[in-house]
Amino acid sequence: MGGDSDSSEFKGDFGNLIGWLGAFHLLTPITEPLERKCFIDRLKASRYTVDEDAIGVLAAERSGRTVELYACNCGVFVHYSLCKHSVSRGRADGIISKMPPQFNTQKRNAGAAKPGRRKKAKRGGTGGYQ
Repeated sequence: MGGDSDSSEFKGDFGNLIGWLGAFHLLTPITEPLERKCFIDRLKASRYTVDEDAIGVLAAERSGRTVELYACNCGVFVHYSLCKHSVSRGRADGIISKMPPQFNTQKRNAGAAKPGRRKKAKRGGTGGYQ
């Protein structure tokens, strides 16, 4: 960019620069009441358990610290208004107390696999895998 210093210049191609810039996410507090309500509704629709009493002014009066919901600048949040970064922050702050069942990491006992070919297998088929 000018001058003698090479330390301030980016050495690489444009794709690497864009990849590097996309590696960071900025979480900003959601201060608008309507936006906060929409975010809470989105969490509930996604089957998260939300403790609404832990958010904002009521929590600050009880515990002495303000806990907020956070919006992210990642592409997933911009598209869906929900992402793993904002959910992780909500879990860390105690706003989200329970994850939906589809994110359960415990193994499910589905029973033993039956030997042999599937009943609905098509002749010459790979069972959906190629």
